[in-house]
Amino acid sequence: MNSILVKAVLTVGKKALPIALKSAKLVFDMANDLRHTEKAKKKVRLSKNLTVVENDLSVPKNYFEKQFLKISQDISDDLSVIKGQNEILFLSNSIEYFLKAHQNRTGLDQAISYSLQYDITAVINHIRDNPKLRFPGYMLHQCTVLAATIQEYNMFYDSILNDGHVKEWTERSVAEEMDRTFGPHNEGNPILPYMPYEYQLKWIRSNESSDWWEKLPIPFTSHNKLLDTAHDSLVILSKELIANEALEHRILEKLAHVPDHKIAIITNG
Repeated sequence: MNSILVKAVLTVGKKALPIALKSAKLVFDMANDLRHTEKAKKKVRLSKNLTVVENDLSVPKNYFEKQFLKISQDISDDLSVIKGQNEILFLSNSIEYFLKAHQNRTGLDQAISYSLQYDITAVINHIRDNPKLRFPGYMLHQCTVLAATIQEYNMFYDSILNDGHVKEWTERSVAEEMDRTFGPHNEGNPILPYMPYEYQLKWIRSNESSDWWEKLPIPFTSHNKLLDTAHDSLVILSKELIANEALEHRILEKLAHVPDHKIAIITNG
């Protein structure tokens, strides 16, 4: 059995730091046995193995293992029409920087994540403003693979919050969760759990033309204009990075209320 000791990074003072100075707030100590987690009073056992855990929570290692993933989006014939080369080049370099910066890290550094999100937003804005702007295939593949990597990280984070239970979402189960209503006026769930955004986006597209769209929580109604499906990987990657920060925040809140502010994660690896 392997084990992971999760703890919070100690902060000095209460003064808010600029975004550029915000670093990873979680520490993951990996080991091949249980001895280094024996002193942790709070222990949870993962209900299933996760590749990202088997890869020692290394973003680059998990990313390169997922290179076989195929782009599944519908790609139009004018994909070869490329404009906004600078923004596309910036994003390509930003992904490479993101991977290199996490080479010797466990967990995601939010400052580096923010930098990548800025570049993703710039490209998304150019695509929305220029309907004929299309993205190179290799970049779509990069975004698809990295989004899958961050998604698996988020599944691991979510399992920490659920005492080791790894939720196995499907397109159908996500649709059922998104369709569920509460209250006398059949309102959407205001406290949705973490769900892979690729499935959420499919549900959003299927409901885009209905009145139900207007009843969605703020995070969903912020989609004033969806990109065409060929560029879904850009949106999915951005949303998974945001979800990672939100999950990290919830884990920090949980650590604040457990003995010694540490949680030992037991795996079957």
